[in-house]
Formats: sequence, structure tokens, C-alpha cells
Amino acid sequence: MKSEEKFVRGMGQFVDDIKFPNMLYMSVVRSDYARARLLRVKGGINAKTFNHPLAAVGEGAMSGFERAQHMVFASEFVNYLGEPIAAVYSDDPYKSEDLISSVEVDYDPLKPVIDPEKALTSEPIHSGFKNNIISEKWLGKDFKNDSPIVLEDSFRNRNG
Repeated sequence: MKSEEKFVRGMGQFVDDIKFPNMLYMSVVRSDYARARLLRVKGGINAKTFNHPLAAVGEGAMSGFERAQHMVFASEFVNYLGEPIAAVYSDDPYKSEDLISSVEVDYDPLKPVIDPEKALTSEPIHSGFKNNIISEKWLGKDFKNDSPIVLEDSFRNRNG
């Protein structure tokens, strides 16, 4: 039987189906705000107990880019909705989800900048940066433009 057929017939194995002895389940407390100052985080494993950056992958691992460290848990500010703030563990997946409510988070909500053009002139969200541009690359500057047609437009993937 092909692997696709196993999943269609309900016989596939998912990550949630894997069980180990003494296994723990982790649930993550995530930001309720797109931009906010974190005033207090009490409970769970958070930036006070585990203040480490994520490993750089993809574009962030390439040289030549000014890199903003992305920490495992937010500490002073949250910069996007759903940013991880803390983690809790239990030997039962349902208890782990219930433990999320034991973590206390106090926010000072800030106005997020969701317009890319406004972000160019807004205060940088990463400390130590002079602006909100992580990398900039111009394409097409070495091409001859002898076409009688020139197309220009602004593209947005979602309006806030």
C-alpha cells in the first residue's frame, strides 16, 4: 500500500501517534498582541530561565545580512501575534494545555506597524538596528531597459 493510501484510510502515523516511556508534552504560551511591551511573565519556562536565541536557518544563516537575534522566548517586547513567551510541560497532553492558564503575562499593548511603507520610517523593532530593513536587494539594475512598456505597481499580501 502506498503511503498516501495509508493516510487516506486512516492508517498513517503522525507525530502525535509516537509515544515514548516517560514522555513529556510541551505547550507554548503565545502572545495575544502583534506588538506589546512585556511587563511581567510569571510561570513556566520563559526568557528569565531560558534566554537563548534560535539557531539561524535559511536566509538568516547566510553571510552578508545584518541579523536580528530571534530568541526562543520574548523578553522585553513581543513583535508578532503568537510569538512564544513561555512553555509548560506535563506527562499528559491535555494537562499540558491546561497549564498554559497558570502562566501570568502582563502586557502594555503598543500600536503595531503593519504597513510596509510606514515600517520604513517607524522606530526599529529590533534594538541596535538603525531601521526595520533586515536585508535589501535590487533586481534588474543591470538589465537594459529598451522596452517601450514599463510596469510599476505596489503589491500587498494583506491589508490590516
